[in-house]
Amino acid sequence: MEPHLAHIREEEKGCFVEQSIEEHCLNVARLARELIYEDEDSCGLKDLAYNAGLLHDFGKYRPDFQRYILAASGANQSGKVPPKAPHAIVGAIEARRLFDDPMIAETLAYCISGHHRGLYDHNEMERRLRHGEHKRWCDACEKLTSAENLETADFDDVDEPDDLQMAIRMLFSALVDADRLDTERFMTPDLSAERLRIKGNYASLSTLRERLRAKTESFRSAPDTPVNRARAYFLESCRTHGAESDPGIYTLSLPTGAGKTISSMAWALEMAIRNHHDRIIYVIPYTSIITQTAMVFREIFGEENILEHHSEVVVEQQGEGDSSDEQMSRLKFLTENWDAPIILTTNVQFFESLFASKPAKCRKVHSIANSVIVMDEVQALPEGFLSPILSAISTLSGAFHCSILCCSATQPVYDEALSSPDDGGDYYIPLDTKGDLVPREAKYFTPFDRVDYHLEPQTVTSQELAERLAAEHSVLCVVNSRKDAGQVYRALRDLPKVKADEVIHLSRSMCTAHLRRAIETIKERMREGEPTKVISTQLIEAGVDLDFPCVWRAHSGLGSIIQAGGRCNREGKMEQRGQVFVFSLTDGSKSFGNIARGCNATKMLLHKLSNKIADPTDPEVIAKYYRLYFRDIPDFDTEGIGKDLTDDPEDINFESAAEHFKLIDDKGTFPVIVPYMEEGKALVRKIRNHEILSREDYHRMQEYSVSLRQGDYTTLLGHGNIEQIPWGEDFISVLVDDNCYDSVAGVVISNHWVEETQTA
Repeated sequence: MEPHLAHIREEEKGCFVEQSIEEHCLNVARLARELIYEDEDSCGLKDLAYNAGLLHDFGKYRPDFQRYILAASGANQSGKVPPKAPHAIVGAIEARRLFDDPMIAETLAYCISGHHRGLYDHNEMERRLRHGEHKRWCDACEKLTSAENLETADFDDVDEPDDLQMAIRMLFSALVDADRLDTERFMTPDLSAERLRIKGNYASLSTLRERLRAKTESFRSAPDTPVNRARAYFLESCRTHGAESDPGIYTLSLPTGAGKTISSMAWALEMAIRNHHDRIIYVIPYTSIITQTAMVFREIFGEENILEHHSEVVVEQQGEGDSSDEQMSRLKFLTENWDAPIILTTNVQFFESLFASKPAKCRKVHSIANSVIVMDEVQALPEGFLSPILSAISTLSGAFHCSILCCSATQPVYDEALSSPDDGGDYYIPLDTKGDLVPREAKYFTPFDRVDYHLEPQTVTSQELAERLAAEHSVLCVVNSRKDAGQVYRALRDLPKVKADEVIHLSRSMCTAHLRRAIETIKERMREGEPTKVISTQLIEAGVDLDFPCVWRAHSGLGSIIQAGGRCNREGKMEQRGQVFVFSLTDGSKSFGNIARGCNATKMLLHKLSNKIADPTDPEVIAKYYRLYFRDIPDFDTEGIGKDLTDDPEDINFESAAEHFKLIDDKGTFPVIVPYMEEGKALVRKIRNHEILSREDYHRMQEYSVSLRQGDYTTLLGHGNIEQIPWGEDFISVLVDDNCYDSVAGVVISNHWVEETQTA
């Protein structure tokens, strides 16, 4: 009888160690069952995970596969290596043959068939399962395993999940992770031991709570001011709430500068310990905030307990199933399956993983179950995907034991059932929230009422606006487009009474490294009391802790205006109240999309309230604004994700949903590496010379890149300012003309300024 092998490892020259299919499948089954979360609301998932593990490599019994693995490993050197023998689809066919229940059969088929290539759309999976040759492969495997004891588990009680596609995704994730972990344990035991060592170094959640308490105890030495007393009250309210509350969806509505980051983490730790959650996942919309937050948490909790996972943290990726790199970093380990106590990630990474189909991206999804999830700046969720996102949040809370906190100074009405004025249908299924963590007591919120808002837009030209900005010692002006930022910047810079170094420009025409340097310059000038006038797109409105006596904000949504106001008199140290003015540029870019809807909703709100809004940060005012704003949005599922992810097991399209669920629409945009400062120039030289890039170089590619619209990219490419350097099967675009990267403005085209209303 031919051996039935799952893996072969060469320990030394000519000496091979074998792992049988039976051993590997049983290991994966047990581990998948351990990894999947199950409670009374998700009964039977552990049994499903176990059976998926037992059957996932059933197709490896094929004689073709056995010949392939012997030859490919070098254990059989009798001839050339035969072609690969696909096996995943065979296990899916066998699962269908074994189980009569359509839900069980289809669930196992999705997970097993996709455990290497990814989750299928149902019609494509069905086509492969019915393929005559694939069925013959399964017949052959059944004959070979008749004497083997590869037995599936009985299903005592399986409830059909309320959100079947999410349950399948969780099972798929657990199967993929269990398969990779057992393969790693056998094929590269040193790597497996290193993974266990890293895991063994984690501090317990109780220890992390004590570290945070030690940090917050030091706050007692802060001056006894109304603001500091309010921050202490917010912190203790969050801590007490977390220590006494059951899992659910909650809100935290604190004003800017109220210590939301530390207070929300204190709540998360208390909730995790009380309710036996595995980890805390902190989800943040912008990389500018996440980097700042990560620094704070590392200082408190220690580097070894924090995983920061987003686009600016570059991890060298290996091919599917490739585990040969024995120098794989701690970061690579942890980003695979999020096995760390505290995860910091972005909306893009978090939600695109929840709607992904590929194994590498889905592998960590099971770790989201039984977690505390803190969603910072929750108002930034993209409206076009709000329906599937809110549905996912509800499922994580209701079926997978997650405690979820929605944080925002401008809390949207996600918990209200809003009906379309056109057809009366629901926009989205509202969240079932259990209330706010902090009672709104006036004496604690009043200290943060330190700004006067002038919401009626003043109509001005760029030149007139520049004159008003020049009259201020220090001022922040926030506009809606890159073009407007350049236009106002030039008008202000060219005034005779304004010194050039007083004026600082911020926009996404600048690479991240440039932006950080510019923001540090702003902070230094402000500390020294030097006159500072900043012209910025909306990128400055979240996660950038600046404090100006006066802010001018281009007409926009109320939330954006309040966010800009959060950079005004932030610390309350001024003798007089800060001033926020709203303006409309007569010679500026035309607003469209979300900005236009925000402008319209703010205008309607002012009309409804007869321009009498004493405090626009009042939660009732904010709620009124969002009701108006949401009613102007035609579709909260613009890509039809809900139609792809139905409750019918024979009508789920995982691959299509993953292709359509892209929170950042990068179609028509092109990343370009820019020669900013010596580091950027050195990176451009390295790429042009086709030198090998290090991990640090890949990180710098994020730091020194700018995304350009197609028209601007084509212009620079046509003028020879951009070169496309072949790189693998693709190319990297680099800006080779130093004159096209301005030390103040960033990338410049022929007219020096780029129109870009939607992207900051």
